[in-house]
Amino acid sequence: MKFGTTLVVLGLIATVFAQCVITEEEALMNMYVALGGDSWTDNTNWNTGDVCTWYGIGCNIDGYVVSIDLSNNNLVGLLTDDIGCFPYLKSLQLNDNEISGPVPDAIGNLPSLKYLNLDNNLLTGPLPATLCADEHLQYIYLGHNLFEGDIPACYVTSFTFVKGGPPRLQPAHRRPPRLLCLRVHVRAPLPLQQLQRRVPRLDRDH
Repeated sequence: MKFGTTLVVLGLIATVFAQCVITEEEALMNMYVALGGDSWTDNTNWNTGDVCTWYGIGCNIDGYVVSIDLSNNNLVGLLTDDIGCFPYLKSLQLNDNEISGPVPDAIGNLPSLKYLNLDNNLLTGPLPATLCADEHLQYIYLGHNLFEGDIPACYVTSFTFVKGGPPRLQPAHRRPPRLLCLRVHVRAPLPLQQLQRRVPRLDRDH
């Protein structure tokens, strides 16, 4: 990593710390309460001892949370802004649950995030435009939800639809090669016919 890039990443992490006045443990417990943690399929060790021993939580050697995997674990409820309080988080997997409501804009405050899976929930509202600013994301799955409204303009400029199967997005050719594996899996609220009309247009643009 180049020195300049390192400074940018450290600056983004410092910004996240400044925005969050709670600890990672408090943020996790807020998530636990908001998503019905007492009824999770597995909540082993939650709210006891070191967060790094809690089910689904992975930490680095310094004790910061780097992964959250609570997929298919009976999470029911709303995501809160606390989801943006994990500056070292690289992987967030909350797929195959019953999370509802909009995706908080704070999800764009995760400067280290590389993998995001919110597939197969009950999420509503607009697609999270804040994800467009995150240059580190390599895999994003948002499909099988209930998103509403137009596809954000930044999705059109940053990604291109791939024909065949459910609507997918991949990086535009202007993206650095390191992001060519990116897949954003979106089931938009638009009628299928409208999506089919949009796909060729987006492909021609890139």
